[in-house]
Amino acid sequence: MLMRNESDTPSSDGLEVVFVRSIEGIEAIRETWERLQSNEPYPKINADIDRYLMIHTTVGIDFKPYIMIVKEYGQRSAILLCSNTERPPTP
Repeated sequence: MLMRNESDTPSSDGLEVVFVRSIEGIEAIRETWERLQSNEPYPKINADIDRYLMIHTTVGIDFKPYIMIVKEYGQRSAILLCSNTERPPTP
């Protein structure tokens, strides 16, 4: 298994994990993200790319995306969505 950051280089054993850590990286995988979500019989609204971006850009917090894409023989087969946010302390 090969692990890379925002890369599209296939691995020699057929498995690759790619990490996307920027808004630009998210936009670069938009087509794949939308295609994988459209294949779901019951897509989750929280997994919609535009909702994911909108929530994190309008809330006013420091947004650090952390998206993991698993590829098998160069084909994207799964995306795991996470984010790390810095929230101001509540009084």
